[in-house]
Amino acid sequence: MAKVGSNKLTPLMLPGLKKTTSKKHLFKDVLFFISAIAIPSSFFNFIDRSFFVDIRLFYLLIGVLYLVLNFKYIQKFKRIKGAKLLLLLCFFLLFKILHSLLFQNIIWTEVVTIFRTNFFYPIITLGFLLYASKMDNKRLYRFFYWLFTVTLIQGILYIIANITGVNFYANSNKEFQQFQGVTIIQNLNAIPDYNIFLFAFAILTLFTVSNFKKHWMWFVPLLLTILTIVRNQIIVYFLVIIIIYSLGVISNIKIKGGKIFKALILLSLFSIIGFLVFPAHIGRIVNKFGFDQNESISASNYTEEGTFKVRLDLISKAYNSIEQNDNLILGNGYIREARKGEYDFVVGDDTLLAPVLWAEGLLGIIIRLLPVLIFLFYGLKNLHNKNKFISLISLMILGITIPEIFNGVQTKIFTYYHQYLFIFFLLMLIIYNDKMYQRKKSLIK
Repeated sequence: MAKVGSNKLTPLMLPGLKKTTSKKHLFKDVLFFISAIAIPSSFFNFIDRSFFVDIRLFYLLIGVLYLVLNFKYIQKFKRIKGAKLLLLLCFFLLFKILHSLLFQNIIWTEVVTIFRTNFFYPIITLGFLLYASKMDNKRLYRFFYWLFTVTLIQGILYIIANITGVNFYANSNKEFQQFQGVTIIQNLNAIPDYNIFLFAFAILTLFTVSNFKKHWMWFVPLLLTILTIVRNQIIVYFLVIIIIYSLGVISNIKIKGGKIFKALILLSLFSIIGFLVFPAHIGRIVNKFGFDQNESISASNYTEEGTFKVRLDLISKAYNSIEQNDNLILGNGYIREARKGEYDFVVGDDTLLAPVLWAEGLLGIIIRLLPVLIFLFYGLKNLHNKNKFISLISLMILGITIPEIFNGVQTKIFTYYHQYLFIFFLLMLIIYNDKMYQRKKSLIK
């Protein structure tokens, strides 16, 4: 059995959960990690975003630089699952920029301003993936280890912030929330971007590796999510557990019932500890879900009032606009919906379906969803793959993707390619490297 991180895959060992000792191209890969992971989060929310003047535009320029410098690796990248659809999406985005400028007569400053809000992520993802295409599996496993280590540290720090009541982050969003006379820190900017991946990887390992003991790797991300008191995300995380277990039972991995029993005992124990340490947070969650009957969460109320209704209205507003303007296919282009200085859903993130529909039309929605659907089908197809590592990766992909389908109104999976799809593509690169390793090995024999 090969060492973790070598080009040969180790069955039932997901990348990132075990330390790797490789020092190959260390400086370049650290710089890559900073560029791809640290900068978009403003160095994990410890540097004021104003330091970068325009952090999104800065991130876009870095991504384009990586694309240009590593373009020679595009042939290898094109061979992995979903790569050609990502290239198609990037070409579409370039077309939409030109279409906005030349055919919809939108001034270039407006196009750049809007494009660099929520629309550019597939392009920079391509740039980072081209660099990753030259990495062997040792380097890729090391990258995952760095990613999950940083994510775990971020989660622990967020929990400490809530225990101490000290918000020590540089950027805040909903910094404080009052509930029953208690101040709750709710800084959404401090939530690790890859929290759900650490959680899914750890849960999957818990279900499949008998001697897995690093339970903090799934408990910390789950507790952090609960402390944020964001209802849809709490639901998503529990759906991840349900889907991974349900599909795992019928997959080639064959998760046993004893695994879920152990997980339930641990979850119950950790829940009691969480309730004792964070009674106000748990009380606010109970209140928000309506279990104390102070709030109703019936289906009719959920769709007729509250933030969910607001998001549905924004999507309806975007659709009506492109229909009335006869821009149903290609959208209105990269332009604001409201006057500068007023609330504008195009540059917001209440729901990303509305701005994409507004700017890129139905075609934009479809092309953005194609890579997501490809990975969904890949996961379903390979649950019974003879290669157990591929079955494991397929199960993880399904565990992440299916809950985001249920979270469709608020999901970011089809726009935040630098988070969700970036990880999926890296996993495909690991599988591709192993395939080439096995082929080379057979030729030598």
